[in-house]
Amino acid sequence: MAASKITGKYTGVARDIEMIVVNMSNALGLVTGLQMSDAYLKIRRHIQKYNSRKDCIIQMSIGYPIDSQEIKNLDTKAFFGLFRLKNVIVVASAGNKNPDKVITSVPQRYLHNAGVLRSLSKRFVVVGAYNQEGNGNAIFQTAPFVKVSGPDPSLVASALQAQYGYLGAGDPDPLGLRSGTSFTSPAVTGTMAMWLAAGIFTIDNIVEGMYKLAYNRTEKGPNVLYNGITEDDWARTLNKGP
Repeated sequence: MAASKITGKYTGVARDIEMIVVNMSNALGLVTGLQMSDAYLKIRRHIQKYNSRKDCIIQMSIGYPIDSQEIKNLDTKAFFGLFRLKNVIVVASAGNKNPDKVITSVPQRYLHNAGVLRSLSKRFVVVGAYNQEGNGNAIFQTAPFVKVSGPDPSLVASALQAQYGYLGAGDPDPLGLRSGTSFTSPAVTGTMAMWLAAGIFTIDNIVEGMYKLAYNRTEKGPNVLYNGITEDDWARTLNKGP
């Protein structure tokens, strides 16, 4: 579903890019630090072999815990190894807990370290979400390093099967409004990918440029980046009106 915010036929903001899906769970469907370390290494090798001359954005609508020092060491080495590639940016979701909850998930929590934040300020983006139906304040987890958010719950994306609760039983509509930073972060990723493809920014200045184009919609609200699809476009996009 989150990927449809980038390449979806009706709702994707960068439909012409090449998307590569990475399996980040084990055979039980669980996301662990060990599995993520393996995924990071495979991503790095794939980029080195096939996309070394292309701009690459790694989109992560996920955060995960680390259970042991051994796994933490593996994860840290594998994750930070991605940034040895000069053509890579990582975009991750901040998390969906209340804003007073500290971000403790990996890899987002690495940015609590001031040194890491300085060194990755142009390479690692963590995206939050805000409620435009309420007072415009951030409604999900945030931190000083969360410098951009997306509008929630006003993101159109594809749906899972009905049994997962995203659609009513028998509802033929494959699209709908989605909520959470798992959807606001790929919306930001897709917009950045579109800018890179159009030559508006380079891999070296796109994060700074994106931050400058995001701004607060309310007096106390967070800086928000929109993808340019307005509410007036929804009826035609979803084929639900004239």
